[in-house]
Amino acid sequence: MRNISVGLALLLAACDGGNIGSTNGDLPLTPDGGAVPDGPAILSDMIGVPGDAPANVNPPDMTVSAMGSCQASGSFCGGHNVMGDGSTLYVCGAAGQDPSSSMHCDHGCATGSPDACNPAPPSIVCLGGAGDFCGNDDVMGGDASTLYHCPSANQPPSSSTHCANGCSVQPAGTPDFCKNAQTCPGTGDYCGSDGVSGGDVNTLYHCPGKGMAPSSSSGCPGGCNVQPQGTPDFCNANLKCPTNGDYCGNDGVGGSANVLYHCATG
Repeated sequence: MRNISVGLALLLAACDGGNIGSTNGDLPLTPDGGAVPDGPAILSDMIGVPGDAPANVNPPDMTVSAMGSCQASGSFCGGHNVMGDGSTLYVCGAAGQDPSSSMHCDHGCATGSPDACNPAPPSIVCLGGAGDFCGNDDVMGGDASTLYHCPSANQPPSSSTHCANGCSVQPAGTPDFCKNAQTCPGTGDYCGSDGVSGGDVNTLYHCPGKGMAPSSSSGCPGGCNVQPQGTPDFCNANLKCPTNGDYCGNDGVGGSANVLYHCATG
């Protein structure tokens, strides 16, 4: 406050008479006892108005490291040897340089040797444990005509095999497998278990000739009935008993005429 008071007094004296001085002609003194020299610059210094910075005073260091500056060469997630986003992978050419390229990691960035983007979660997952499974048998996202080789449950398959003739689902505990190419034993209708190579036991195949592939096939929900040689096989019908008792298959049961069915209704 003393400097400001002295400066204001000097300023008022200058405005009043044009000369800065005391009534007895002596120069006023500065707060430290020295004479006040002429000139406005010293007045500004006395009342605390900032002037030019002295030449020998260096300005503060305002250098700021640029975002993404590399601390080493290689590929790094943001925050690991490079400043940046933690979900981005940066490629650094050398320490002190900015990254030459970067890639956003949709599933996060993992530090390691080297750092890398996390892979996408698998679209096909084994659910049934270790073994071979058709795509429609305990394989999430699988293809029904593909056989998957599973290392364990809740893991992606280690490999897979496309089944040109379809994939055969087996009972629990028995590995599934690709069906072989189907060939007919002769001309006519045959159950898959009646000489049809690669056939399914619950399917009826319509065969054009021996050694040829079936021309068509029909699934048998009630099972396939194998007949003596020379008699076409057929799909079992949905059997219905007319009442209690014994009935031939063609007597209202809907079964084979050469089979006696024992019926117990109610």
